[in-house]
Amino acid sequence: AMIRAAAKNYRDVAVVVDPADYPAILAAIKDGGISEEQRLTLAKKVFVRTAAYDAAISNYLQRLESPFPPTLSLQFTNGRPLRYGENPHQMAAVYGTAGIAGAEPLQGKQMSYNNYLDVHAGVGLLREFDDAAAVIVKHNNPCGVATGTDVLAAYLTARDVDPVSAYGSVVSVNREVTKAFAEEICGTFVEVIVAPKFSPDALEIMKKKENMRVLLLPERCDADELRTIDGGILVQRTPVYQEHWQVITNRDPTADEMKALQLAWKVCKHTKSNTIIFADQKRTLGIGAGQMSRVDSAKIAISKACGSLKGSAVASDAFLPFPDTLEVAAEAGATALVQPGGSIRDKEVIDAANRLHMAMVFTGVRYFRH
Repeated sequence: AMIRAAAKNYRDVAVVVDPADYPAILAAIKDGGISEEQRLTLAKKVFVRTAAYDAAISNYLQRLESPFPPTLSLQFTNGRPLRYGENPHQMAAVYGTAGIAGAEPLQGKQMSYNNYLDVHAGVGLLREFDDAAAVIVKHNNPCGVATGTDVLAAYLTARDVDPVSAYGSVVSVNREVTKAFAEEICGTFVEVIVAPKFSPDALEIMKKKENMRVLLLPERCDADELRTIDGGILVQRTPVYQEHWQVITNRDPTADEMKALQLAWKVCKHTKSNTIIFADQKRTLGIGAGQMSRVDSAKIAISKACGSLKGSAVASDAFLPFPDTLEVAAEAGATALVQPGGSIRDKEVIDAANRLHMAMVFTGVRYFRH
């Protein structure tokens, strides 16, 4: 209460709540006194601090009765203006001190609004993998994903899934970027490269790409998801959960099919709905994203396939309401499919899978992404 009252009278009183301000205050005193401009800046800091304190208490007390209280108080710091928003006629800023929101490039241009969105999408998918992996994202959707013996091999494989879409993309990898990797990625227009480490030689090579942002892979920040809507926000929380993979066809997936299903399912989880993913054991083969019709997503994935789909695995982010998507996938060469299950027509889809000698797995978990 005292620091709030003092801050209200900033024209006559200087209030210091941040030890980082001590040197500047001492210098000002030695130089004749603290100016009104400085006192106003200090007062702003006071109310930021007390607002955060009050919000923390309010949220804690209200959550004693409900995980989502009737009033939610939020505060984000470290606000930085961006050149523009999604489009040049829109204004934007980023707030946050940790995770992707707090990340700044080691070198290259300033991050843009769209860069932050694409890094968020790519890193979310990248964290699904323990093996060396590369994720290439364009407009919030993966356009190539691969694993490999090393991260350069994974990147080259992922890029070749859809080399046209990889132009102007955001690339995320989970191993150190070496000199050889840097030489390769500099041959393509890439907006952002994200990695846990960059060798000195790699950084030196990438300096010639002045527009390419070089970003260290940040630590994960687990928090509620917030999305603005007209008049307010939506808040979403994902508790700990477990998928339950169950083979529901006459034929079990082979070991190779199961590995391909797992890769396709990971990618499916991070792609805009409706989505259909074709994959083999090491890479995505075709990605159909963001369609109103699930069958259309399958057809797009087939049309964009980087090679033969014979023996491939397919993932669907939600249940198949009819056998048509499975039939289209089988005709293209797929031999296994993973989906959540739960449709009133599950039996029809299962019967179609058995008729086509496809292995099918239900996971019990849907992954809509909007």
